[in-house]
Amino acid sequence: MRPGAHKDKNKGARTIGEVAMQSALFLIQFACQNIALCCCALFAGAATYISLVEHPTMIEGGTELTGTYILTAQPRPAFFQTFFAVVGSLAGITAGVTGTAVWWLAGGLVLGIAAFFHLAVVMPETRRLVASATSGDAKESGSVSIKRLTILHAVQSLAGLAALFMFIIRG
Repeated sequence: MRPGAHKDKNKGARTIGEVAMQSALFLIQFACQNIALCCCALFAGAATYISLVEHPTMIEGGTELTGTYILTAQPRPAFFQTFFAVVGSLAGITAGVTGTAVWWLAGGLVLGIAAFFHLAVVMPETRRLVASATSGDAKESGSVSIKRLTILHAVQSLAGLAALFMFIIRG
């Protein structure tokens, strides 16, 4: 056996540097898995809450109350949802790459798509709803926009829950 190496029954002789590198990758993978799981759970929980609780209430309340509610409440949840989705996605992808874990990589990609969907589709629809509520446009366009936003949030919730399922099934 060469100096600076130790005997591993399964791998043969490895250097201390190889062992240290493998340990570092395991540590990175473990940390990224925990970060991804936590962020994904927060994102999926928030998106599901909005879909199941807030949107039905907005539909019942009408366009006037919806506009007021979205003006006061929308910026904070949108920021946090986007933040958790992006951080969870990057952590999930990193966990998948460092540990060659396909489920973590797939979950990170699904969560990243959900974050992009939130930024590219849900946010502009929310801005349209706010604009129609503040300008006093027809109630019908606001009602249609609320229903469309409800469907978009349901899609986002399903994507977040799918990513969470992928993280849990192979966690």
